[in-house]
Amino acid sequence: IAVLGAAGFPRAGNALEQLSRRISFVQKSENGEFHLHDIFREFINEQHRLDAIRFEETVSVVAHALAKLGLSVESLRLFTRLRAEENIIAILAESGYEMIEIGEKETVKTALAALSAKTRDDPVACGLRGHMLSLEGAFVAAEAEMRRAIAVPTMDPFYNAAARHLASFWLNRANYGEAVTLIESLLE
Repeated sequence: IAVLGAAGFPRAGNALEQLSRRISFVQKSENGEFHLHDIFREFINEQHRLDAIRFEETVSVVAHALAKLGLSVESLRLFTRLRAEENIIAILAESGYEMIEIGEKETVKTALAALSAKTRDDPVACGLRGHMLSLEGAFVAAEAEMRRAIAVPTMDPFYNAAARHLASFWLNRANYGEAVTLIESLLE
């Protein structure tokens, strides 16, 4: 109900309640959540696939609703499916490091892989790719990506996060001079 409400259907709860009373394909659970019968869900998905433009518009509306509700991982998965690069970068800039920390590294990796060659060099993509490479032990490639992420200083919150990750990386690699210089630049 919350997702439908965020998608622009404020009376979704009432509509789902009425549907659940009239047809068995929409069921209400004990905790008040509504579920579609698997066959009905597949029918709806198949109908949308027949009209690709409408299907993509619907998925986009749901992805934006999920993002509005703070469900970044779920939203990112849908935007990745749509290859909506601007939305992918926006969500990764806001939540990419957090997603990696909570175990959604594959979701982030899949989203980064969905980016075109033009967008693949975006500072957000470079920073997150570098961070994941450092976690995998590919330190030389990781440092190069993280340096690219902070090549152009900005007041952007992602820049600050990427710089902190690079400084931490340098501290762990005993590169104290560059780490201190970078930290000092963040404090200015």
